[in-house]
Amino acid sequence: MMGGIHFAWIIPLLLGWTVLSLAWRSPKGILEKMLKAILALFLGLGLTSALYFILGSVKKSPMVLFGCEIMITCFLGIVLFWSSSRCRDVTGLTKFVSPEKCSRFFFWTAGLLLLLALSGFYFLVLEKSFGDWDAQAIWNMRARFLFRDMDWMHVFEIGAWSHPDYPLLIPASLARAWEYLGYENFTGSSVLASFFTFGTALSLGLALHILGRSTGGALAFMLLMGTPFFMIQGSHQEADVPLSFCYLCVFILLFLAEKKALSRNHFLTLAGIFCGMAGWIKNEGILFLTTASCGILWGSNYFKKKEDPSFPRISFFVGMLPFLILLIGFKVFWAPANDLFVKQSLEGLLTQMTDLSRYVQITKIFAAHLWHFGHGALVALVLYATLVGFSGDREFYRSWKISRNILMMTFAGYFFVYVLTPQDLAWHLDKSLDRLLIQLWPSFIFLVMMVFRAQVSKGDTISRRILEDDNCIKVSLLQKS
Repeated sequence: MMGGIHFAWIIPLLLGWTVLSLAWRSPKGILEKMLKAILALFLGLGLTSALYFILGSVKKSPMVLFGCEIMITCFLGIVLFWSSSRCRDVTGLTKFVSPEKCSRFFFWTAGLLLLLALSGFYFLVLEKSFGDWDAQAIWNMRARFLFRDMDWMHVFEIGAWSHPDYPLLIPASLARAWEYLGYENFTGSSVLASFFTFGTALSLGLALHILGRSTGGALAFMLLMGTPFFMIQGSHQEADVPLSFCYLCVFILLFLAEKKALSRNHFLTLAGIFCGMAGWIKNEGILFLTTASCGILWGSNYFKKKEDPSFPRISFFVGMLPFLILLIGFKVFWAPANDLFVKQSLEGLLTQMTDLSRYVQITKIFAAHLWHFGHGALVALVLYATLVGFSGDREFYRSWKISRNILMMTFAGYFFVYVLTPQDLAWHLDKSLDRLLIQLWPSFIFLVMMVFRAQVSKGDTISRRILEDDNCIKVSLLQKS
């Protein structure tokens, strides 16, 4: 039985690693390999959950699921081997120099905080091993319907209190793990929650280190791990943490696309895949999918006029397409209408949109929550900005500007959801606003840290000359003493 549960995680890891390797083949150094492995497992969970849902909807047996997963992984592995043999790969990112002494202090502090966070997270999970209300009434309940192979379509007929229109990445991932194990075991949901929580924090720190912000990466990790509400939401198995992880992955891949200019198409395709996967996690992800599409379209038009006539926006939308098709099919053929809008009339919506008092009330509550959010994180960011200074280079100017616009549009979209909600406004804000902020918090920390100056050791000047010769790329690192 234990071998089954191990396969439940190994196969998504191998599948996700294979898909990522089609674009990102040679990670350099242990930290970059760790980042790729974390993103690979997340991507693999998204892909296998989609496959589980598709096969479950046509009543295929678990053995068919296992066989399909193995065959798809092997097929992609063969494609990867074939493509690797045709061209030498150097898509691994140019490694920045090792951190200075101040960075090493932050690294050791972050490591200590990780140990403390793991122990605290363990006790939080013990306190609510079945998760909080949303985990029990939405995600875990749907997983039971899927696993028990009853007429799971009845899950969409439950009352609006269970949000029956929510997508199924988390329930399908949990039910799939039970298929491998052979019985229901809520240790699987705790393992998923642990991966999403600590995977988000580790990805944040590792990505910033790889992109040249070593101290910023350690500090960002500490800020996120030191946000009590983030840890509580993660341990309670809420979907807001995996959704925040997905948002962060999109932004990380956008920056990696700019860092590896000649592999930009591939990294943008991966960013599109994660963007589509956000919509498969929770309804808020559909809003993010929309704002990200607008941000990419704006960026392609803006930079096409300014400096880059070949901005490959099509790659992003190609990556998004598989999950977008799945999501549209799910919403059209299975899921009922969203409870926030099914009770609304056009006249009611117009009345709410023109009611200035709602805007004032929402703005006041937003301001109060933002001021207290993070328990001092804002002060820490200001102090870090003062000590380190802002970046004077334009290496990531394009990806930072696009990412900033996406995040701002998503935040504005959340604001207008409250304008249009049919629920009692004060109650709705009180119950959900902090959770929406958690969805944006890791990405906000990431973008703030990317504004700061990159760390480069004494006497080293990093420059890159990229030469292309018959699909073979050579990258040279010039050092001046």
